[in-house]
Formats: sequence, C-alpha cells, structure tokens
Amino acid sequence: MVGIPLLALVIGDLAGAQNGAQRFIWLFSYDYINAPKGRPWPTELNFAPALIAFGVAFALCTIALGWQRVQRWAVVGLCVMGVTFTYFLLDGYMRSVTPYWSQKGLIANYYKMRRSPAERLLVWQMYWRGETFYTGNEIFEGPRDERTVFLGDKNVENLKQWIAKHRGRRAFFVVERSRWSQLEGIVPPEAKPSLKIVDHGNMKFYLAQIDL
Repeated sequence: MVGIPLLALVIGDLAGAQNGAQRFIWLFSYDYINAPKGRPWPTELNFAPALIAFGVAFALCTIALGWQRVQRWAVVGLCVMGVTFTYFLLDGYMRSVTPYWSQKGLIANYYKMRRSPAERLLVWQMYWRGETFYTGNEIFEGPRDERTVFLGDKNVENLKQWIAKHRGRRAFFVVERSRWSQLEGIVPPEAKPSLKIVDHGNMKFYLAQIDL
C-alpha cells in the first residue's frame, strides 16, 4: 500500500505538466539540452490522459495484490500492464515525438524536395550522427573536397570554399536552431536572400534551402 502514494506522485510528476513526458525520451536516447527545463515541448503532444490511465491500471493491480483470492491474477495483470506500457512507449510515444526530435523527417523531406543528387545536403557544425545514418553515409561519399560535412577545424572556411566551388546550384542545409544566425552570416551576401527554412517543425534542427 506504500507503493500507491509513490505511484501517484510519479504520475503527477509526469502528467502534471505538458512537458513532463519528455523524461521518457531520456530512457531511449541522449537528449542534449542547454537549459534546465529542456527544449520547448510541442503543444500538439499531450500524453497526460494515457499516463493517468496507465497509472490507475497499475494502482488497481497493485491494490489487488493485497486480496489473496485474486493475487495470482493481480500478478498477471501487472505483467500485462508492464508489457502494454512498454509497447505504448515504443510504438506510440516514440513515434509521436520522433518528428520533433529526430532528423529522420527532415532528411526525408530533403530527399523529397531535391530535384537530383546534385542538390547536396550540407551539414554544418553537426555532431549528432543522425545526419550520417539517415543519408546512408551520402554526405561522406566522394573525394574529401566534395564531402558536405563541415565541422572541426576550419569548418567555416571549408564551407565557404565548397559554396564557391558549386555556385549556380541549389543546395540544402541541416543546421541546429541555435546556429541559424551564424549560418546566415556565413553564406555569400548575394545568396542570402534565397536562404530560407523549408521545415521548422523540429525542436532541434532546421532544414533550409539556398540557391548558390
């Protein structure tokens, strides 16, 4: 019976605020944050009703453990609820938050929007590795001066050189939201008017296009 108030406290912490459910992200992935409260939580995501429902179900099964006649079914119920809640997190929760946190949707949109492989995806100051995974390593293919990953030493100089070498093309950027203003200062002045964000639904990154 001591566990019921503790369970209520946990559910209240997770469902009491709209962004409380972001703690589940930390079970599956690194979530690098620069502010104590984390990243802005999408208003479209509200898991409070589901979390409360699961909390009530777990509480009922726990209470049933104290009734000898149904203890066996209470144990089975707790196991079933554990599996069901895991399924909810994997196939419900994670699929819902993926468009806002993962690079998958951004890079999928890049492949939809580009007219040919010549319209490269430029990745500047990115250390997340999703850009490598979701492009199938395409950003690292070819000679070193044709690769479109710019980080580490001379990342700004290397990006400017690549742009100068590929003038007249359309290209795309994946960039962290916090670095957007820096990127605007790097691109050539004559190309800056064409630099625009084409996907800003992600909490971490922008997908942008530019006419070089």
